[in-house]
Amino acid sequence: MAVDLSTLSYDELELVVRALLVRSGYRITAQARRGQRGPDFEAVAPSGDPIFVEVKHHRQPIPRVIVEQFAGDIARYRLQSLGAKGLFVVSGVLSAAATASIESHPELVVWTGDVLIRMLEAHPDLLAAVGITSAAFQDLNTLSMFAPEPIPKLASALYIQRLAAITPGRADWRSFESWCTQILTEIFSPDLGPPDQQIRTDDGLDIMDAIFPIRTSLPPWSLVRSEFATRFVVAEYKNYLDPIGARQVESVAQYLWGSAKRQFGILVSRNAPAASALVQRRRIWLQEAKMVVFLSDRDLIEMLQMRENADEPFAVVDAQLEEFLRTLTP
Repeated sequence: MAVDLSTLSYDELELVVRALLVRSGYRITAQARRGQRGPDFEAVAPSGDPIFVEVKHHRQPIPRVIVEQFAGDIARYRLQSLGAKGLFVVSGVLSAAATASIESHPELVVWTGDVLIRMLEAHPDLLAAVGITSAAFQDLNTLSMFAPEPIPKLASALYIQRLAAITPGRADWRSFESWCTQILTEIFSPDLGPPDQQIRTDDGLDIMDAIFPIRTSLPPWSLVRSEFATRFVVAEYKNYLDPIGARQVESVAQYLWGSAKRQFGILVSRNAPAASALVQRRRIWLQEAKMVVFLSDRDLIEMLQMRENADEPFAVVDAQLEEFLRTLTP
C-alpha cells in the first residue's frame, strides 16, 4: 500500500511518529502541547538513554539552520544528562547542508520520510491506518497507546534529598548551582528551553550562571515574555548560609538588559531574602524595569511537589509577582 506522507496534516504525522516510537521500543514520558517550542516528545530509548524527539513536516528539504538549532538544544540537555540523544524526524528529506550537519553530530539520529515509510511497512496495521483515510487516524491513535506505562519523572523526594545534602557555603557552591539548574529545568520544561550554563557576556567581563530561553506561546510563560519584554530568564545561585541582601540582587541585575531581551531574573538561595534585598529589587524595577524573583529551598521543594502532582509550579512565581506589584507604591 503506497503512502504519501506529504498529504498528512502535522497532527497526523505526529501520531505516525508516536506510533512508530512505541513499536520501536521507545517509552514516551512527555509530549509537547500545541504552541510549545522544543522537543515534540521526550522518551527513553531501548538502550535506556533519554532521547528528545523533534518532528518536522516540510514540503521542501529541511535547511541546515533547523538542524543546528536542534543540535544546540541537545548539547545543552547533555550538560545535565550525558547520555541524552536527539532524534530528528522529517516527513521529507534533508538539504545537503543539513545532512552534513547531522553527520557532524553523533548525538543526533535522523528518520527521513523514506525511513518512516519502511518502518510503517514493517507494521501492516499501522500502515493500513495511515493509508485508508484520515478518519482512520483514530485507529492509529489507539494503536499508538499500546505501550508500557510512561516512566515517571524523577520523584521530587530524590531532588529534595540531594538538595538537602548540599552544604551551604563556599565549598559546595558549584554543586548547588548545578543541581538547582537541573531543578529549574525539571520544573519548567518544556516552556523554558534547555539552559546555557556559565555563559560569558559578549564583553568578556562577566559570567551568567544560567540563561533559559522562553520557548512557548502559551501562558504562563508567554505572559512573562510579553509583560516584561523578555525572551530569556537569567538564573543566579547563591549557596549562602545567611539570607541574601542587596549586593546579591545587584549581582543578577547586572545581567538583565533590555537591548538583549533579558529583563527577568531568578535569584535562587537557601533561605528567604533579607529586607535589604527586597528594597534593592524595588529600586531596580522602578529605575530600570528589571524584574527579579526570589526562590528559596522551600520554594523549590514546593514547586517540585506541584509539578509531580500535575499542578502549575509557576503559581509560586506568580504569587510573588502579584504581591510585589500589588503593594508597590511611588
